[in-house]
Amino acid sequence: MKFKVETIKLVEMFDIIEKGVGDSNIMPITEYLHFNLHDGKLKVTATDLNNFITYELDEVEGEDGQVIIHATSIIKLAEKTTKKEMEFEVLEDHVQVKGNGTYKVGLLADEEFPTYEFNNKAKGTKINADKLKKAYRVNEQSI
Repeated sequence: MKFKVETIKLVEMFDIIEKGVGDSNIMPITEYLHFNLHDGKLKVTATDLNNFITYELDEVEGEDGQVIIHATSIIKLAEKTTKKEMEFEVLEDHVQVKGNGTYKVGLLADEEFPTYEFNNKAKGTKINADKLKKAYRVNEQSI
């Protein structure tokens, strides 16, 4: 797998997606991001195993594939990069990232990233947002 993405778009995506990174020492998979490139659409997913957050970028050029990359390392690297584009290439034991220089970022091989599914047959419920906010405020001091 090999792809290029605009640094500014990547940083904007990471600003949102990093909130979903679990960083649990007990469950190491939560310290990683799942990158999936298919037909020019890059999907990046983070999880804490209870919640998932996925962000999509369109018009990403590269080879289709997927990889699980260490979250903190790639987020910090993207924030410090001043080049217009960053290039990712998956090698045997790491991901080679080109930006201001060439870097090795850890990947998780032979591991499957957790997935989620929505039950489209389940009946939806409409909730008044003001009432929901009030309930959260009442329970704010709860654990």
